[in-house]
Order: sequence, then C-alpha cells, then structure tokens
Amino acid sequence: MKSYSPPPASRRNVRSHWRRQLLAALLLLSPGLACAAGDLDAARQRLTPALQRMPGGQLPQQLLLLAIKQSYRLELWGSDADGHWTRLRTYPIMAFSGGPGPKLLEGDLQVPEGVYRPVAFNPNSRYHLSLKLNYPNAFDRRMALNDGRRDPGSNIFIHGQEASSGCLAMGNTVIEELYWLVSVVGLRDTRVVITPVDPRRTPLRRWPSSPSWTDDKYRRIEAAVAELQPQKKQP
Repeated sequence: MKSYSPPPASRRNVRSHWRRQLLAALLLLSPGLACAAGDLDAARQRLTPALQRMPGGQLPQQLLLLAIKQSYRLELWGSDADGHWTRLRTYPIMAFSGGPGPKLLEGDLQVPEGVYRPVAFNPNSRYHLSLKLNYPNAFDRRMALNDGRRDPGSNIFIHGQEASSGCLAMGNTVIEELYWLVSVVGLRDTRVVITPVDPRRTPLRRWPSSPSWTDDKYRRIEAAVAELQPQKKQP
C-alpha cells in the first residue's frame, strides 16, 4: 500500500526518501532536469495538507482529474484502496480554447471531451511542465473512422503557463503539483475527465453542432463522474 503519513518519529527519513525518489525520477526523465527537483519538492510540500485528507493519511491509490469547461475548474480527486474518493484540491483552469463539444479535427483548436489517461510526462515542455493525454483514444479513433475524418488531432496536454490552443493551461504552480502527484501515484492509475458542464448539476446534452455519437461519449463521462459520489451505507 502507498503510505504517505508516517509515524512522527520517522517523518524526517521519509522526507529524505521522497526527495531521493524525486531526484532519481527527474534524472531518468532528462539528464538536464535535476534543477527542477526543487520546484517539484516544493509542490509536494504544498500538497501535504490536501493529501492528509485521505483516509489514514495514505497516498491515493488512484487519481481522477475532473476538468469542467463551463466553470474553468479542475478538481483533483484521490481514491483509497476501497474505492472511496476524496476531493483533494480545486484549481482554476487558466486558459483553454474552443467551446463545448468534442474535438473533431486537427487544428480546430477544440479541447477534447471524454475520459482519458495521461500517457507521458514532458519535463521539457515549452509550457514549463506538461502531461500528455491519450487523445485520440480508441473511441475517438473509431468515431473518426466511421465519420471519414482522417486526422482527428493529437498532442493534447495539461500544461503550465496561462495560454493554450487546444490544451488545458493550469499555470506553473498547479502543473508542478499535478506533475508530482501523478508521478507518485502513476500514469496507469490516473484518469482525466473533460466535460462541458458539471454532470452532477446539469445533465449532459449534445450540442446541435455535435455528432450523434456524442451522446455515448457523454454517458461515459457521467459514469466516470458518478464514481465520485459518496457511497451509501448498506442498512
């Protein structure tokens, strides 16, 4: 199990352990990136109060990043080993391009909508740091093939700074926190859900200009977000 909050007597040793892990990971990613270790170590310290909300002080077993276009908001959620979700942080999205509806073509400047996973860290991003998403995923590729769209686009990132074309710009401080936490929890245990509105408050409805298969995509979004709701105790 991924432990985060150790007994007080061992906290100093654990801090050193995290720093060693962080430095090793950075050196593996890029020989010239060791200078970024301080930024990510500071990000770890900033996240400490949020991570203490996890049951038992454990590190999350899974992460879900919920990006809501309408409210320019990204929620960071962590799950324990029993599948109970805790909201750790809520961040403002500093910038994105396009509007509601799925991404269809390369160059349409639209941010995708759907359930994705980060697949790569980019420590050498022009936007400070970035996490690459698996857009187009299998569903997107299948729909593009059915529609006859040869190039549905690619290279979608969550990144730093405060400007973006087709990606989510979070600012440098926030991307440091997301980058560090995803590196600790793992790419395979992280999902990114991008939705036009908050489906917990407003039912997802396909926009008139969106293709009919958007309804299926929105059902997948609603199912992923439903996991975040508190589980009712059995009588």
